[in-house]
Amino acid sequence: MTAELMGWQKHLHLRKEEAWGVKSNTNPDIYIPYTDYSVMSKVETNQAPLFTGLRQRKHHRIQRAAITGSLTLPLFGYHIEGSSIAEHLLQWGNSGPQVPFVGSYTSELFEGDTDNKRHLGLRVGRMRFTGSAQEGAITLSFDLQGKEEMGGITPPVLLNDSPRPVEFLFDDVEMYLGDGEDSSSDEEPVDLRSFELAINNNLQVYHSNSFFPTCIAAGVREVTFQFTVFKRDNTYDLLRRTSDLQSRSCRLVLRGRHLGTAPSGTFTEVQIQLDQLNFSNATDKSSLNELVSQDIEWVALKPSTSSNDVDFSFGLSS
Repeated sequence: MTAELMGWQKHLHLRKEEAWGVKSNTNPDIYIPYTDYSVMSKVETNQAPLFTGLRQRKHHRIQRAAITGSLTLPLFGYHIEGSSIAEHLLQWGNSGPQVPFVGSYTSELFEGDTDNKRHLGLRVGRMRFTGSAQEGAITLSFDLQGKEEMGGITPPVLLNDSPRPVEFLFDDVEMYLGDGEDSSSDEEPVDLRSFELAINNNLQVYHSNSFFPTCIAAGVREVTFQFTVFKRDNTYDLLRRTSDLQSRSCRLVLRGRHLGTAPSGTFTEVQIQLDQLNFSNATDKSSLNELVSQDIEWVALKPSTSSNDVDFSFGLSS
């Protein structure tokens, strides 16, 4: 047996599109050191009902294809063309909160020249953003839908002397809760164990008389937030026992080293603001040999201001 290609030999580049499904000639390529990339063309088939009086099928046809899969990677503060990898990706996942047509990227996957691929028109169906004290690194994952797959392309060259980006670490995370909607003036720090922010665009994929999709549009946007803390009192138990609406605001701060690729400071900084979190549930996590903790679940809503349900801002810090 001869193994021709190892997973570590593959590399992925992304490029922001200016028009859906068309590779930009001006935007930069972003090298993505990914953990998993499973996007591919997946055919949908059709089989006619049996009509020969036999139990065996005599008809099978490929009808159309969908470009679908996932991308998972650590979050990186390394800068490319003036913006961090974190900013490029988080802006992609959070794009178009008020319109049906969200931002799209072209991806190019080098597979050792066995079948180098290009995926056009990739839109984010769901972005999941997680961190925990146990795992250490901050992880980003996308469920993707695209317009078309092409093979036999020449992807960007991966330079052997490119510095390796380093991950955002959970040790550098800060979280603050405000007592009410958009209440940044009275926010308090939270001793955080883990968090998960998810943005679901509920993408709808449409075909006309075409093999590949002709349109991908976003449905109702759903944003959920969950964090885990040690259980020190009955604050969240009380919330589970009342029908009164309980709202909070939240500010999450993350930092990752940019390795000198930015003009100042040591860290790329990401601030995530959720102005209206409505309590959803609290679940105890306990075992005989562990401290008791609670998973606190929230639904993020758009407040009655110009702010969105979740807003990202990016900067540098020392």
